[in-house]
Amino acid sequence: MLRYIFFLLFPFHCLLGSIIENERDLYSEAPTPAWVAPIDFPFASETKDSHLQFLLIDCQEFWPEQMEYFHVAVKAFTQIGVEAIAQVEIDFEPAFQKLIVHEIKVCRDGIWIDKRNSRHELLQREADLEENLVSGELTLVYFLEDIRPGDILEYTYSTMGANPLFSSHYFNKMPLQISVPIEKISYRLLTYPEHVFKIRSFNTKIEPSVANLTGSLREWHWEVANPEICLEEELQPEWYKPAAYVELSDYQDWGEVAEEIFPLFALPEDFGSNISAEMANMVASWEGTQIERALAALRFVQDEVRYLGFEEGIMGFKPHDPRIIFQRRFGDCKDKTFLLCSLLHLMGISSTPVLVEMREGKLLPEMLPNPNVFNHIILQMTIDGVNYWVDPTISLQGGSLKNNFFPNYYWGLPLSQKTSSLIALPEHIQERPTEIDTLVKILSEDLAEMSIVWTAFGSKADGYRQYVQHTGLETLSEESLNALQKKHGNASIHLPMAVIDDRKNNIFTLTESYFLPLRKRGNKSILNITSIVIRHFLTTHFNPNRIAPYSLIYPLWVKEHIHIENLFSNWKREEEENNYISNSLQYHFHSKVERQDADFYHELKHLKDSIPVKDLQEYWEIAQEIELYGSLDFKIK
Repeated sequence: MLRYIFFLLFPFHCLLGSIIENERDLYSEAPTPAWVAPIDFPFASETKDSHLQFLLIDCQEFWPEQMEYFHVAVKAFTQIGVEAIAQVEIDFEPAFQKLIVHEIKVCRDGIWIDKRNSRHELLQREADLEENLVSGELTLVYFLEDIRPGDILEYTYSTMGANPLFSSHYFNKMPLQISVPIEKISYRLLTYPEHVFKIRSFNTKIEPSVANLTGSLREWHWEVANPEICLEEELQPEWYKPAAYVELSDYQDWGEVAEEIFPLFALPEDFGSNISAEMANMVASWEGTQIERALAALRFVQDEVRYLGFEEGIMGFKPHDPRIIFQRRFGDCKDKTFLLCSLLHLMGISSTPVLVEMREGKLLPEMLPNPNVFNHIILQMTIDGVNYWVDPTISLQGGSLKNNFFPNYYWGLPLSQKTSSLIALPEHIQERPTEIDTLVKILSEDLAEMSIVWTAFGSKADGYRQYVQHTGLETLSEESLNALQKKHGNASIHLPMAVIDDRKNNIFTLTESYFLPLRKRGNKSILNITSIVIRHFLTTHFNPNRIAPYSLIYPLWVKEHIHIENLFSNWKREEEENNYISNSLQYHFHSKVERQDADFYHELKHLKDSIPVKDLQEYWEIAQEIELYGSLDFKIK
């Protein structure tokens, strides 16, 4: 529903996609089902300090028939509000859902106007296509005519059907607070009296009303009036969830979830005896120890099988046959993981797929067991009793299997018959800092030469390698020169940008070199030097009075050395050293100026992935002081 609200407020997204043929086979119109309870809502009569006002979001679910009913009412106060509500968009999964539209009407001056005859189109937008994912989800869009400020739009619809993989289980997440003004939120569940499920509330004390409607039907009802707006702030951590919501699930534990998904990753019975000669020859060509052969298989899947997923229906959870994935050379996370698992199987190496949540992994232990909390899958290899964790979707990684970068996913669910609970995943710690060495030579009273050498190790080498590969050295060089010219005017390239990539040891080095004009001030020549660490990595521009934690680049550990050689004058001897430490960062500065040489050292390290609210003011004050070291002017003569 929250996703639906987003598209309601930003309707231009629906213009993407294609019109579906035979659309009448996918949706229909019918009266509201008899099991639905009418939920009233207040008609906002006064103009609010906003473009629109949600009056009602009502969701009702009839579990015995796998039906969900949605009821939305919203009022527009301005022309911008009109533009937001004049396009009704309804998403559904055609692989297992049937859409039924009940009502679309507008109230103006107390008179209701039926809008179901408005032009409507069935579109396949594929919002995640840029991420190489095709879900098959469809959107029925009604383009409403004659909508005016002051109108109230009300519409209702139902979906029938559920993903057959999990149709025997019930689970849901019900938001009781959203990021826009709303008069009422209502959730109603009809199920069997003997249906046992767990309820977990987050950031709310609202309890449901429970009533037996018949001997075979029980009603659970949550309702909240005028909930506070839950504002989202920029760059708040993805795991930070301040909104009120309720989770429901009839899974007894995480082991039951794993037991249900585990069979989807079973190798075909004839896999060992019926593979292509190309696959067999490739596996045979990987020589060396089991660790070396496993690494070769990993790099093949990461680098030579591109990421692309068709996830219609059950294929959102079930991988394709690994032989098909190998032949077509593409797949999504579960396909690539399953292919790697099958290649390891051919080499006698044990491995286990593990479900993870890429953004909210920290929260998994707080959630009720259900399959929808996961959005990614990785692989655990076991060789000689040692576990190795790998993500087959990360391309261009370097290093060995022993030090291969594995992201901080925090918790995972192994797909194994022995699984009974979530397991803690290894935490990635940056063991070496990224090094930035800048050498500036004053060539004359008008010109300086500057070279910068970036050296990254481990996971950061992976990141630099991927960035350069996707951006291209030529484009990257143009962007860097453009930035320097904005600051220094007639800057130019001295030597072409160059890369040394030691992928085996996972050390990535990038070198750039420029000529910089010196700025004139009276009879003096001035050279301005800025710290890359402070300019690119220090977080300074945020409001310390915010109410949400602030995300940081993490892990982050970077060292910078700036050396200046000046043959045209002697500088006064100066030396300075300062340390700044908070709960979220460490920063060290050291400078030494003597005669014709100057050296500046910056070291910045983030200790957490975000700044807690209680530490925002302290971090902000420290960052303002550190920023003073970021730009220095030197008089050359």
